[in-house]
Amino acid sequence: MMLRLGPSAHWLLTRSTRRSHHIIGACLRLVLAGAVLPSAPLLGQSSTAATPGTTSAPATIPDFSVTDQFDRLLTRDALSGSSVIFLVASREGAEGAERWEAALRASARSRGVRIVSVADLKSAPRLLRRVIRRDFPKDTATGILMDFSGQLGRALRGERLPLVAVAYGADGRLRRAIELPLGRTDVTRAELLLTSAERP
Repeated sequence: MMLRLGPSAHWLLTRSTRRSHHIIGACLRLVLAGAVLPSAPLLGQSSTAATPGTTSAPATIPDFSVTDQFDRLLTRDALSGSSVIFLVASREGAEGAERWEAALRASARSRGVRIVSVADLKSAPRLLRRVIRRDFPKDTATGILMDFSGQLGRALRGERLPLVAVAYGADGRLRRAIELPLGRTDVTRAELLLTSAERP
């Protein structure tokens, strides 16, 4: 026996289906944005004080092995003997990271400091990784480490801050870790990071 639905029933089913699609879409956007619970603790605690504008980070560069959007591998050993500033961003902090990288890179090169950009993608669904990769810059000079495991990005950024900069000296030890503003760069803060990374 076939059940026939009247116009009202069809309207209700259509409305219910659309609502379900909206809910699923909203949940997906939250996952891609790296949404976390407000009570989630920061990772990578060290002796560095976490005051406003700063963040905790490991005392030495974490062991990592991460590729960029062009499948180029970078490891901790490859940075041995180099002063380095990591710019670590969630999806929310991605545009801000581009501005800060541009502000730091020219001076960093002449001062022997490496700038390494890291996208913290630990919250990204596995099925969407190829789609996410296609959205990254196509310029091979702009390599961004795509950290889906969280081994580097989450250890340096924690779980709440959208954009942080973490400076390590040539000995691999932490010099400074601070949260960066998203909407603008700051010459004073940039110089502080570079000077900290250069410090013996």
